[in-house]
Amino acid sequence: MWRHRIARAYWLHVRLRRYPLYARNLGPDAEIGDQLRLATQLVWPLARSVFLMHCVDELSYAEIATRAGVDIRTVELCIGDAVYSMCLICDEFEEAAG
Repeated sequence: MWRHRIARAYWLHVRLRRYPLYARNLGPDAEIGDQLRLATQLVWPLARSVFLMHCVDELSYAEIATRAGVDIRTVELCIGDAVYSMCLICDEFEEAAG
C-alpha cells in the first residue's frame, strides 16, 4: 500500500502544478469533453483506473478494491483525486473564459 501513497504524493504535488499549462495548451474555447479527457489523463494511473471502474463499469468500492488489490480507503482516495483533478481543470477553463 505504501507504493500507492508515494505515487499519489508524486501526482498530487508535482503534476498538479502543471495543470494550468496543460489547460492553456487546449485553448480557452476547449470543449467540455476535451477538458474532462485532459483531467482524466492527468490523474495518477491507479486513480484513473479506479475512477473509470466506478463510473463506467459501475462497480462498488469493495469490488474495485478487490480487483485493484488495494484497500477501500485507497479506492476512496482515488475517486477523490479524480474528482479533484476534474474540478481543477474546469476551474482553470472558467478563469480563462471569465
